[in-house]
Formats: sequence, C-alpha cells, structure tokens
Amino acid sequence: MNRRKFLSTVGLGAAAVGGFYAEQRFISPIHGALEVTEYTFPGPASLIGKKIVMISDLHYGFYFGERETRVVLDRVAELNPDIVMLPGDLTDKAEYDMSDFLFLYGEPKWKTYFSPGNHDKVKADDDRIERQVKDAGWIALCNDKVEFDDYAIIGMQSGLMGPIDYDLIKTPKYKIVLGHEPDYWSRYTAPDLLHLAGHTHGGQILFFGEPIMLPTDGKVYVKGYYKRANNNHLIVGRGIGCKFVNMRVGAPPEIISITFT
Repeated sequence: MNRRKFLSTVGLGAAAVGGFYAEQRFISPIHGALEVTEYTFPGPASLIGKKIVMISDLHYGFYFGERETRVVLDRVAELNPDIVMLPGDLTDKAEYDMSDFLFLYGEPKWKTYFSPGNHDKVKADDDRIERQVKDAGWIALCNDKVEFDDYAIIGMQSGLMGPIDYDLIKTPKYKIVLGHEPDYWSRYTAPDLLHLAGHTHGGQILFFGEPIMLPTDGKVYVKGYYKRANNNHLIVGRGIGCKFVNMRVGAPPEIISITFT
C-alpha cells in the first residue's frame, strides 16, 4: 500500500470512528421513534376519568440532554395528563446535577410523582436526587406512600439499592405502586393493585426479537402488560433513554398513558 492510499485509509477510518461517536453522543433515538402506548383500567371512583402518564428510564446525562428532554415534555403536554409518574432512572448517574433537567421541566403543570431507580442512587440512603426533585415541586416516594380517600400511591426503594418495604401494600385501598424493577411484581400480590415499572428498556437491543441482555430483576417481566386475579396488574414501560450505547433495536422508546374508567 503506498503512502497516499495508507493515509486515505487511515483518514476514512478516523472519519468513520468520529461519525460513530457523534451518532452515539449527539443523535438520540427518540427523534421520530417515541411511541405512546395507551391502557384503560377500572379504577377507584376518585380516579375515574383521570389520566396518568408514565415516563421512565430517561437516563438524563451523557446521551440524554436538553433536546431530548424537550421532545419528551412536548409529547407529555400533548397527552394532557392529570398525573405524571416516573418510576426510576431519571438520571444516568446518581452523581449528576439534575438542575438543568428540572429547569426545563419547570414548575410542574401536573402532579408529579417519582420513585428512585438503581441509577438514581449510589447507595440505599443516598437521597440527593430525591431532594432535588422535591425542591422542584415533585413528590418523591422511596419506601413511602401518600393516601387518598380510595387509593394510595406507593413509591418503592430500588431493590438493587436496598430493602423494599412490602408492608406498604397492606391497605384495602386501590394501590398504584411505582417500583423500578418489574420482577418484584411477584411479591406484590395484594388485590386492586397496579405496578408501574421500567428498568428493562424493553431489552433495548433485540436480535431476532429476543433481547441480547437483560438487567438483574428485569428478566421475567420484560415489557408490556401482565395481569393476574384480583384486579392485580403490571405495566413495564420500555422507557425512553439508553444505557451503554445510544441505540435501540426492536424496542423503541415509549411513554405510557393510563386512563381509569
């Protein structure tokens, strides 16, 4: 290979690597691909006609920034929810400062509930992200709940970060559980319960329809809707952001919309 051809080959290789990096860093897969999946459930009287929008696994940080945030918030606004729920992995790393994201989110137009995922904490008692969202007007629940006349909203600890308080679901009221990892649904056996989870990204990258890799506590219930007796349901959202690589194949980003009837 002569010198000119060698330099040309090296240049093309460098351009390809640079282009791949730029694609990974700056071009989000949510553009043109963000889907909304709608569900209807029988609910308690005070929730009839109300709409909950769930957004999970934004992984705000390296791959997910201002542009992606605006796309998601515009879509949420189009859905006109009464309540927004975020069951974890708001950030890509718990050390990140979420001030920019929360500035874009602004003063909540909707009642906003958050429970932490495994990326929102460094350890079980790390509550920095929770304090930040509370200061922004959100309701952060980590092994805690708020109760209303005929229903309760329960936010669980990430099971990968610390123990889950299963006693919280021991109430006769209708229960909406924000619990990041879906496989803990096997323990949420109480009647009249809706578990909202994320964590799996729907597999994120599928090969012939099967996930290449699934996370711990997200291997049984991967995506979509599951039900069992006694009005007990699970929805696993595919989430919005990415982890490890800024790519989704066969698992497009997803917002969940739930209306109670």
